[in-house]
Amino acid sequence: MFLGQDLFDLPFTPETPFYANKEWIALNPEFTYMQPTNKCELYTIVFQAFVFMQLFNIINARKLGNKDFNVFENFFNNGYFLVIFVLCFVV
Repeated sequence: MFLGQDLFDLPFTPETPFYANKEWIALNPEFTYMQPTNKCELYTIVFQAFVFMQLFNIINARKLGNKDFNVFENFFNNGYFLVIFVLCFVV
């Protein structure tokens, strides 16, 4: 969140709206109405990072024992798990 503006080259100010409105377009004519701004893009990247961390956490939570190191062992044996995983990935 803090380094994203520099890391992804998405500069914005705190007053920047998420989507270009009429007042924003008057100051920035290169935008069209309801076009996402850099602020919206950065917040989307951060949100997606948390979603994918949760997906990887779902995989890691499959094994609970001390000696269970391979989290992909018998990965395709549970149909419910696969459906939920794919559904979370798609949505």
